[in-house]
Amino acid sequence: MHRLRRKRSGFVLLMALLVLAVAGTLLAASARYSSARALQAGAAMEELQVRWGTISCQAVCLPQAEQLLSAADVREAITPVTIRRTVELGGVNFQLVVSDEQSKANANALARKYGIDLIAPHLERLQSSLRRPLQIILRPNEGIRPYASFEQLFAFEHPSQLILPDPHEESPVSSVTCWGTGLINFKRAQLPVIRQGLAGLLDEGQLRKLMEFRSAQPDCTLEEAIKHLQFDDKKAQAARAAMTDSSRCHSLWVIAQGRTRAFYRLYVGYPGTGGGSAVGSFAW
Repeated sequence: MHRLRRKRSGFVLLMALLVLAVAGTLLAASARYSSARALQAGAAMEELQVRWGTISCQAVCLPQAEQLLSAADVREAITPVTIRRTVELGGVNFQLVVSDEQSKANANALARKYGIDLIAPHLERLQSSLRRPLQIILRPNEGIRPYASFEQLFAFEHPSQLILPDPHEESPVSSVTCWGTGLINFKRAQLPVIRQGLAGLLDEGQLRKLMEFRSAQPDCTLEEAIKHLQFDDKKAQAARAAMTDSSRCHSLWVIAQGRTRAFYRLYVGYPGTGGGSAVGSFAW
């Protein structure tokens, strides 16, 4: 009888240990599941904050891009091509980079001038002063606008190679664009861009004369610049077909810094059909 009781007690103890082991396994699995769901919920919340914060930045900043650039630094005679600002929305930091795309060399205009597959040397010259230039790999489309994104011009692995984190360091896209009419805003563009975009129209002496004129007369018009350069009718017509004194194409990079990664969005605003405006977007 005592032996039977001992066997039953041992069996009960074994079953209790088995139940505890199963319960512990289930509790651990439940904890892992809960943790995974919490992480997923946190990531979803962050992505939602990034999404709506990015949409808000685009809606507010892109339509006001020209005003933001013009008001960037009233102490400077020539307004900058690019400005940076940082805002915080919903606990997420957003870096905003606003640029005048018509103050950059247009890849499609270069393609019309030199040939679709022959613009690589010109893009390389525009990167000659950069500390971290990108390899040129041309992937044109067919049609009148062969280049519609930076992936068709440069080889890069991450968007941070296009828009560098250091605001004082120029990036490959500081002087090159795929958007806009191709007319260069001579009042704002940097000398290398004007030299490259207006090659064959202006010699070095005329370039120097133009830069001195716009420094002395920052509010000058294109017609006043043409008159100052003393162009004849043929060259004046060519200048009007290559230059402008205003910009209607701007870009906005929105870089949202999340807990584990950065989210990159690029918006480009340009005139649409029927007198309205259109916006192109790229996401990484």
